[in-house]
Amino acid sequence: LMCGGIHVARPPWSRTSPSQGGAPFFARLRYFDPARRRAGIPENVAALVSKLTDTTVTVTLVNLDTANPCEVTVQAGGYAEHEFTDVEFAGRQLPLRGAAITVALAAGAGDTLTLHMRRHVNPPTLDAPWER
Repeated sequence: LMCGGIHVARPPWSRTSPSQGGAPFFARLRYFDPARRRAGIPENVAALVSKLTDTTVTVTLVNLDTANPCEVTVQAGGYAEHEFTDVEFAGRQLPLRGAAITVALAAGAGDTLTLHMRRHVNPPTLDAPWER
């Protein structure tokens, strides 16, 4: 629901990751916390993917902290294998070019983004966005 990915149930005999069972992370989006420079969605940020098409993903991002603004980096694909081309939000469309976008969220605010992408155009990498 957060990443627009395939749910992989853990086989009962698996002792690896409880959510992936050792399977690759096939997802349209992956999140990073730029303030702490770590993988994963920042504390007090919520994300929900509500629509997927062959070239778009619609995600709602909300800052649950009513006192402090924050940023979240959204990556195109679990391994940056996709590329963002445009983003639609608040009635506007802006061009993008890259495998990640950093979104600034005001305190207690959120928005719905429709991210247009070209899929499987980049070589997969485990590098964080700030390492590329």
